[in-house]
Amino acid sequence: MAFGKFTAPQIKETITNEVKEIGADPLPGFSLEIPELRTIQRLVRAVRDQDGYSDQDAWSMEDNPDSLDVSLLLDTLSEVVAGTEGRVRRFSNQQAMCLNRIRESTTGLSGSGAWILYKLCVEANPGADTGLDLILGFRPWESNERFDRLSSLIKENRIQEPACWSFIKTRMPLMRNGIFTQGEENER
Repeated sequence: MAFGKFTAPQIKETITNEVKEIGADPLPGFSLEIPELRTIQRLVRAVRDQDGYSDQDAWSMEDNPDSLDVSLLLDTLSEVVAGTEGRVRRFSNQQAMCLNRIRESTTGLSGSGAWILYKLCVEANPGADTGLDLILGFRPWESNERFDRLSSLIKENRIQEPACWSFIKTRMPLMRNGIFTQGEENER
């Protein structure tokens, strides 16, 4: 919702309404905690599409640092520009390097999917162990088996919950219907 035009209070209200619809009595071991408004505001600020870097730090194909895959980054940029309705029109060099690594490491991942993972895992949690590598390795949006395997490891506390796990859990149908997949079906 933060990628859209929802404010932190609107997001909190939506979460509160969803929790009420589910019911106030969670099963043992499950939590229906509603994040504090400040927490939501912090996350919204971190994932908002900001162009707050200098022209000098903006990635361009002419000054391509570290020999990044220009074609892949331009493809990613076009999806992000379209997905953000033009609010994002360029990447910083840091964003370009990270997005390039994310896309190269996962065949079939869309530019929009890479952008969402980047914003939730890297920018929203700078310097933290975000679990991005686990998400990219398991690719839980590809199949129920992959999702269930990762979910089981998290529930059994064998691995730490990745920073973007709540997004992935709640948006799985949307992810399977194109937001994370690249190809002809995503172009419709």
